[in-house]
Amino acid sequence: MNEIFPYLVPTDNSFTEYCGYIVWNNKQYPVEIGFAKEKTTIEECKFNCSEELSEILSPFLPTIKNRLQQSNDTQSFLLEFKDILNRIKTQKENEKESLKNVLPFEVYTLVLREIDQIGWNRVLSIDKSFCNMEIVIRDQANRDVLVDIAVPSNYPVGMPLVKCLLPCNIVPPMMERDSKYSLPNIIDYIQAIVVKHQTFFDVMDEIDKSVWVIEPEKPNRSHITRRIVVANNCTLLININPINPRSFPDFQCAICYSHRLVSEDINNNNASSTSSSGTIPDKTCNNIQCNRQFHRVCLLEYFKTLPNSRSAFNSTVGDCPYCQTQLSCQTN
Repeated sequence: MNEIFPYLVPTDNSFTEYCGYIVWNNKQYPVEIGFAKEKTTIEECKFNCSEELSEILSPFLPTIKNRLQQSNDTQSFLLEFKDILNRIKTQKENEKESLKNVLPFEVYTLVLREIDQIGWNRVLSIDKSFCNMEIVIRDQANRDVLVDIAVPSNYPVGMPLVKCLLPCNIVPPMMERDSKYSLPNIIDYIQAIVVKHQTFFDVMDEIDKSVWVIEPEKPNRSHITRRIVVANNCTLLININPINPRSFPDFQCAICYSHRLVSEDINNNNASSTSSSGTIPDKTCNNIQCNRQFHRVCLLEYFKTLPNSRSAFNSTVGDCPYCQTQLSCQTN
């Protein structure tokens, strides 16, 4: 076990629940892993990790959960998990090497002409092959937004790989007249997105300057959440809408997907009740990687559907519908 992932430690006496860190590509990622022989469904197997690692593993998450369910012991699963990580690393290295190939002469000259159009003063870095470059876009508040572009050998027919930390997906557009890609066209496209999100950037900067933000530790322009300190041992996770950032953030119940839950009594006895009536989510998952919020009533109704939930002393205990962390909820 220690030779596979030395920073994972058991959290129970049966050695079926583990938490800690795994090191991959010289970086540590927090994880929680749990399985037991009596568990028979994938949903009952626990595998929680950081958002960054989840993105890396996203194509393999179904496979990982299947392996977690089918493995006879924790060590055999961790060996397979390490093998998956090694395959991802090899795949990424191969993709990186393929982009390092020398561009054909006609593509090379085209890239040079297009960089002339963009402006060399906006090029922060570029490699010798002209395949990979970093271009700076400056917004109205003189904030720099960095755009990483990797040009394929079949450009402009082939789509460049574009990475930019913005609160939306970046899909390089083709030019309508000839269905080909253009670096100036891509930069103009991203510039328009940056302009569209000026108010969002202003709001996030205001939050970062005005309150104590503990998550994310190093926020960037793509992060739409902030965990702020409200008081001793009390934090608040807020989610800002990038399209309408100055709207009041709603905390939706992760079961009914509504903010305010209007009771049947209000609906029956007060037909003129407004949307401000009713209860807001008042229960939060204890797992910091999940942290979803629920109406107490919705959570209790969900617990009724679980065969392993139990009630005692005016409270009901059941598993979170998303991460299977055990939660306790008052029944009155």
